[in-house]
Amino acid sequence: MNLDHIPEEIFDWLSQKSFEELNTQEKNTVLEWMSPKEYQEMRSSIQDFSQEDHILEQQWQQPSTLQAPQNGIKKALKIIHSPIPAYQVAASILIILGLFFFLQERRDNNRPIDTIQVKKKGKSIKNDQYPDSLVFNL
Repeated sequence: MNLDHIPEEIFDWLSQKSFEELNTQEKNTVLEWMSPKEYQEMRSSIQDFSQEDHILEQQWQQPSTLQAPQNGIKKALKIIHSPIPAYQVAASILIILGLFFFLQERRDNNRPIDTIQVKKKGKSIKNDQYPDSLVFNL
């Protein structure tokens, strides 16, 4: 059964009448698109959905369901406005600063090391020919 091409009046009848309550012309129109059993199944599905929708709408409109979030907000405000001991504030600041310096040091250690170039100055030492300033007798 393809629901895309069913005439809209059939959907109206589904929400309003059972198959037995349809007149002869309406029954003929319905039978062109579906069997009586399919009509009844669709009708019961629509009715179930309507009942659930009505129940949800009633629950949504009840003011008692809105009390729970208000109690939660009051508790949160009470916690926020409660006094905090000074040692907890000091400990929190020290932990934050310690983490900052620790992470900064780790980031510095991961940087690549610069290359240093060394230039030769002076004479090179060849086969036992050391400068006099480096030679001493024992």
